[in-house]
Amino acid sequence: MTTTITIMEVIPGLNGSKGLKRENHHAYKKRRDRYQWTVTYQTRNRHPGKVKFILTRYSIGPEMDFENLTATGKCLTDAIVLAGVIKDDSPKIIVQREYRNVIIPRKERSQQKTTITLIDAE
Repeated sequence: MTTTITIMEVIPGLNGSKGLKRENHHAYKKRRDRYQWTVTYQTRNRHPGKVKFILTRYSIGPEMDFENLTATGKCLTDAIVLAGVIKDDSPKIIVQREYRNVIIPRKERSQQKTTITLIDAE
């Protein structure tokens, strides 16, 4: 089974004035809960076993470095677990992770988004 979840926004990286490392616990929880509702609305799929995890960030740029890109997945992964789509975000469940950065033209600013695709690994 394959599940794709789309968040119609660009999730911030770690750095910058609005970066994730400057976000307090309450702001993080609010963001995570919003993503959880989005996940719940988009799918009823459940992956009881191991999965492959692919995060793709579509942005007008600039391209993020790998550490920032992987950090954008933390809140989304927590939301997916809370929504019950996967059991846990540990390496025992998410056996393979892939992160992609896709730069889109500036005129497509409204199409910036982040997608997560989960594919059964068993």
